[in-house]
Amino acid sequence: MTAGRVGCDVVVVDDLQELAAAIAAALRGRGLSTHVAFDGEAAAALARSYNPVVALVDCVLPDIDGLHLIRQLGEAWPDTTFIAMSGDVGGISEDMARQLRIRAFLNKPLPLRALAQAVERMVRTSCDRPVEQETPRAWISLGIGSPARPETPPIPDGLPRKR
Repeated sequence: MTAGRVGCDVVVVDDLQELAAAIAAALRGRGLSTHVAFDGEAAAALARSYNPVVALVDCVLPDIDGLHLIRQLGEAWPDTTFIAMSGDVGGISEDMARQLRIRAFLNKPLPLRALAQAVERMVRTSCDRPVEQETPRAWISLGIGSPARPETPPIPDGLPRKR
């Protein structure tokens, strides 16, 4: 850990203050320490003081693109795992996600209980602490994408397509 920084479990960065507070409360309810930022500037300030195990970052922030912020925070937090959150998860390749250390993309709205379980598992596994065994939820993937938005089946040849 970099000198002057305090370890914490999770940093939540989201401009929707009620959502950020709800996520932080759900995580604290599972015994995790949390810090919240509502924009990129506040997240950068947290980067100077804290060293989280996991960072949940909204992809659409008022002052900076979330993926650009993840890149910046990744330099400050070389051991942090990132989770990107958005109402629209398009526009990023799997290779880029790996480079940015993004372990999951989550579609909003988020099921808070499942999110808290998954994040707790990441934190506890990272810190070699015992993890409460629960049934994993299919909506969170350890790669890119989310089953919350099913793929549209192909339209068979000969059928009219909507325009």
